[in-house]
Amino acid sequence: MKMNRKKLTGIIVACAIVVVVAIVLVILRPWEGPASAQTYTLTTVVSPPGTGSVSPSGGQYESGAQVTITASPASGYTFDHWSGSASDTSPTISITMNYDHSIAANFVAASADRHNLTISSTEGGSVTTPGEGIFTRSAGTVVNLVATPTSGYQFVNWTGDVGTVGNVNAASTTITMNGDYSVTANFAVVPPVQYGLTISSSAGGSVTTPGEGIFTRSAGTVVNLVATPASGYQFVNWTGDVAPIANLNGASTTITMNGDYSIMANFEVILADTEIADAYGDVGLPINAPDGTFSGWDITGLELTYDEATDTMRVRINVGTILGDADGDGDPGAASAWLAANGGSDIPNLGSSEAAAVFFDLNQDGGYDVIAGISGSTDYYGFSVNEFSGSFSPAYNFGTPLPDNTGSISPNPSATNPDLEFTIANWSTLPGHDGSPGFCVGAFLGSLQDDGIGEDFVYACI
Repeated sequence: MKMNRKKLTGIIVACAIVVVVAIVLVILRPWEGPASAQTYTLTTVVSPPGTGSVSPSGGQYESGAQVTITASPASGYTFDHWSGSASDTSPTISITMNYDHSIAANFVAASADRHNLTISSTEGGSVTTPGEGIFTRSAGTVVNLVATPTSGYQFVNWTGDVGTVGNVNAASTTITMNGDYSVTANFAVVPPVQYGLTISSSAGGSVTTPGEGIFTRSAGTVVNLVATPASGYQFVNWTGDVAPIANLNGASTTITMNGDYSIMANFEVILADTEIADAYGDVGLPINAPDGTFSGWDITGLELTYDEATDTMRVRINVGTILGDADGDGDPGAASAWLAANGGSDIPNLGSSEAAAVFFDLNQDGGYDVIAGISGSTDYYGFSVNEFSGSFSPAYNFGTPLPDNTGSISPNPSATNPDLEFTIANWSTLPGHDGSPGFCVGAFLGSLQDDGIGEDFVYACI
């Protein structure tokens, strides 16, 4: 019978599909379920039997599994070594199950000439030589000990039965086996770097936070600083190792501990503007002086103004008329008839025995420390600041000049500038300046040649 070609082609395709399906079924074997993982067998024995135990004693493990095995001796025995698939003297070992293992734990009878050494460690490290666990060694054996800290920790010491440990404070040391011993390697967190901060203060205050003395702080710590002045004082600045201080001029600031530092808080006296008043018209005049006469030696007030920024004291002597105009006629360089009749004179520019002096008892001990002004041995242009010693003689004796403290003086007194004003430079460096908030001050105006007219004197403690 003749077969149709189209029908033959269909039969061939169907047969091909059947063959492909059959091959897939043979490969996948769906009737067998999923393939199982490869496993290996661990077998352990104790030798001689009854002398100890092994944990775990055996079992099936997947390929690649890590198994930790520990041998424990029975009473009267000690662990000696592993044999078979493992070779070690540590009672605790770890094996990888990449094939079947058969391992024997070998024990020996305990004897007087063999001792157990039990080694452990605290958190932060481990004993890497000989390891950790129970080790058996012959009597007298010197066993090396090496303790290794993990990152961020440091070795501290060995504790326990450390009588025969070579150096309990050394991470690498030895122990001599003269008995059964148990030792522990101790670790601690590594502390940050520590730096010392020394704090002090000058007279007139103290550092209240954190205080004064030596303080220890970790590297990078930001320490608060608070300087508190005493009554009558004010904070000036911080000196010393000031690079890490946030604000040198701030009484409340911080310092960052990047090293060992020593700093000081500095204080100074608060000098407020001060005016000392004196009676007007209290200078004696001769009976032939015209009514209403007021002398240029008559002090009406003494003004003191301190400039903290420049450490300068401004001094001003106020008078009733023109300073040095003895007869009060408006001309400090010529004597009026009535003054001349009394043998007196007016000397221009405060010359020839005419004096204007301001004196200071800075430490308030009753003695003068500094005299500033114009002595009777010079004239107006001989203004100076001096360290005083000896008896008070403002007309001639002003003491030892202090050029670094001699400031400026106002123009020669006249009708438009009747008073005397001058400055004292570097006030805080004056002799006798002890930093205390108060001092005593006085002023003198007069002449030894203006006969018949007295001198004026004012004094006060502030």
